[in-house]
Amino acid sequence: MKPGNFISMISAGISALISVGCSINDEPEGSQVMDYQEYEVVVASKKVPGVVTSCGNKFLTDVYAVRYAGEDEWKMLPSISGFEYESGYEYTLQISRTDYLDYSMGEPAWTEYALIEEISKETKISENLPNNFIPEWYFKQYCADVDDFAYKVEAEQPESVINDIGNNPEFSFNDGKLCMAGLSQWLLLDSNNNVESWGRLKRVSMSADEMPEIYRIFPPDDVGIRGYGRLEFMELGEDDNSLMQFDIFFAPSARSKADQPISHSFRLWLYKDLTEEYKEKYPDAGVEAVVIRYCVENTYLTE
Repeated sequence: MKPGNFISMISAGISALISVGCSINDEPEGSQVMDYQEYEVVVASKKVPGVVTSCGNKFLTDVYAVRYAGEDEWKMLPSISGFEYESGYEYTLQISRTDYLDYSMGEPAWTEYALIEEISKETKISENLPNNFIPEWYFKQYCADVDDFAYKVEAEQPESVINDIGNNPEFSFNDGKLCMAGLSQWLLLDSNNNVESWGRLKRVSMSADEMPEIYRIFPPDDVGIRGYGRLEFMELGEDDNSLMQFDIFFAPSARSKADQPISHSFRLWLYKDLTEEYKEKYPDAGVEAVVIRYCVENTYLTE
């Protein structure tokens, strides 16, 4: 359970949204240049996760860390049109910033950054980079913690299994925190709330009959389960690698003033069957069933 750069096609799509604004009718007429400036910037040798706003939506994606000439602080830049970036190199660029206004667009004011000149490209590990550009409000408003860890052990001699689970730091994410940004992305934070890794979530729907029978020994706390499936925590990058996966139960969470469930709002339980793993690890313990569970509490997850 050791999670390992968001899928390039997603990042490219987000960059496209940022650079062209949010057109209602795809008509460029009427765009006005409100401001134009040129800057010299240093672009760091690696990207870091950050939150970008486009068309009223918040996107978690990899962004450039840039340092403007004469400044020491690294700042976030979502995209630079015409710039071909390679990680592992620190760049010095001349770029332009153009502010546009067009009331025929869904988002009438927007900014584009574009490459004017690549001044230098140096093999270098950039120093003093921030771990991320994710604001605190994003975690509070858009992320749900995967917590409330619990387990059930059925064995003739359960003590060794119980001790193993209780002392295994992987189950507590090495004293860090696993978060879900809706049902689309995940982040693993360390004990200092630095982003260790992040990626996308892949959900596979399942029927009740497809859920492992063993979970009956440790059912979800709530009634009214409305959905079942499997949730895969996918590694960033082009390879479609699943770093870990859980079977999941959904139940309605938020309710309207009429005390009716709000559509697409859920509580979520994540299950894993570790029976065979512990049978092999403790062959003399008489292991019959080992099930672990997490719950996403107090924060609404929406599809």
